[in-house]
Amino acid sequence: GIIFTNSLAAPLSIDNIEVTNVSCNGGSNGEIKITISGGTAPYTYQCRNQQDTTTNELTFTYTGLVADGYWVKIRKAWIFFYISIFMFCRP
Repeated sequence: GIIFTNSLAAPLSIDNIEVTNVSCNGGSNGEIKITISGGTAPYTYQCRNQQDTTTNELTFTYTGLVADGYWVKIRKAWIFFYISIFMFCRP
C-alpha cells in the first residue's frame, strides 16, 4: 500500500506501519498494523469504517479489511496523527 502521514504536536510518534494487502479480488483479509511510541497511555485508535478503540497498547492491528483507501487517527488528548493508507488487491 501507499502511506501518507500528517501530525500535529510531537510527543507521540509513529515507529512502524505494516500494510498487508488483500490477497484476491473481493477478499477481506487486509491488515493495517501500527506501532507508536511516546506520550502516556491510553491511546485511541480510529480507522475509517471501524470501531474506535482505546487501549494502553503501543501496537494495534486492524484486520478483515477490503481493498480500499483508509485513514487512521491515533489520538492522545489533543495530540494526534492522521495516516492515509491505500490498500490494494494482489493480482
